[in-house]
Amino acid sequence: MKYYGHEVIEVKVKGMAPSKFISATFKATVTTKAPTGPAAKELAKGRIDQIKAVIARFAKDAEIVTDRLKTSFAVDVHTEYVGNEHVQKGYKSVYSITFEAKNVAQATALHDALTSIEGIASPSPVFNFDESPEVHALAFQDAVTQAKRKFADELRAVNLPADTYKIVSWQLNSERTLGGGKFLALVEDSESNAVSVEPGKAIYELPLAFAFVQKD
Repeated sequence: MKYYGHEVIEVKVKGMAPSKFISATFKATVTTKAPTGPAAKELAKGRIDQIKAVIARFAKDAEIVTDRLKTSFAVDVHTEYVGNEHVQKGYKSVYSITFEAKNVAQATALHDALTSIEGIASPSPVFNFDESPEVHALAFQDAVTQAKRKFADELRAVNLPADTYKIVSWQLNSERTLGGGKFLALVEDSESNAVSVEPGKAIYELPLAFAFVQKD
């Protein structure tokens, strides 16, 4: 690869910056089956009410963003594969709700409450962390520092002066995805001996490829 006639040397690094967890996203799904659509919806009603009760119970302590609940409720034909063909076996209703809680310290208790409801599916919450421009800037500066150090070390190994090269461009490293590192910590309650999972460190990661060329 060349840059205005100069040979380009590419250096790939991953800049990192400390971040913090700012929320956790939860999802709960109820799936029911019955001979008719109304019957399938009726079967789901009790479980839906229990999910709503959990959300109401944790709304204050977990700081649930109650004005941005995302819900869907659909009824479709339920079929099963019998022999060599699909045969209708009634109807299936699927209710889903997604919401965000800003107090991540309550994430374990909230998820335990959801998964205690029989007949619902609720995967582990997704912990969201600060990806603000300020955090991005810190990660970028770290990436620049790493790239220069790595390139200088490589040149030193072959007895070439690093100060004769400069950075002319950079881009997101396509081999990796922009995102961050999320670490979970096991916490044991000294009184009940119960072990829960709580968010630990959050690290914003910025994978970049820098292009170095020799100075004129």
